[in-house]
This record gives sequence, C-alpha cells and structure tokens, in this order.
Amino acid sequence: MKKNGYTLIELLAVIVILGVVGGAAIFSYTQYSKHARDKAYENLEETLFEGAQNYYMDHIDKLVSGASIDSNTLINGNYIDKLADPGDNNGSCNGSVRLEENAGSFDIADYKYYVSLQCKRFKINDVVFPK
Repeated sequence: MKKNGYTLIELLAVIVILGVVGGAAIFSYTQYSKHARDKAYENLEETLFEGAQNYYMDHIDKLVSGASIDSNTLINGNYIDKLADPGDNNGSCNGSVRLEENAGSFDIADYKYYVSLQCKRFKINDVVFPK
C-alpha cells in the first residue's frame, strides 16, 4: 500500500514544535523590548542630569545645596529637548533635578544630582548622578 500523506501524530508533532519555537520567540521579543525601553528611560535620566549640569554652569549663582530645577525650565532654556516617553508614542515625560553638595566642598564637580523622572508608565525618584 502506498502512503501519500502525513499521519495525525506527525502533524501534531510539527504543530507542537512550531508552538514551542513561537513561544520562545515571543518571550525573547518581549524581554528585548523591555530592556530597550528601560535603557531609553535611563538615557532620559542622564539627559536631565547633563542638562542640569550645563544649566548650573551657566547660572553659577543658583548653584546652592537643595536647589531644584524642573525639566520645563531646562527645555525652555534649550538645555535639553522635550522628553518623549519611550513607553507611549504620543506622551511626554516630566522630571526634576535636585542638588546636594558634599560637606565642606564648594566645587561644582562635588555636587550630587538627584534626578527624578515621571512618565505615563514609568516613575523613578532620586537617581544619583554622577554614578
């Protein structure tokens, strides 16, 4: 007798294998996209830090411990661009940077910058820069 097709077991085995491969691909993609989004938020935090650093270099008279600056001031002063939310294509983020000086130091490089960032699906407070 001539066999012209596949058995039900063979077809089920192929479907199961494709399901496992597809599941692994979806898992890898979601992990990759989450990692990329987290990295994008870290870049926004660093952008706020660098913008605040440049702002205080230009406005040295405002460089005091406890001083705070928000992202809108940095955007309006052209120190940073608008903070687009990586997790929401149409959204934007807000942030602020607070300064604290090390005891007994008056050099701009000795200040710690506490960055806070708030987006639609992401919020973090007091990330310390420089790292």
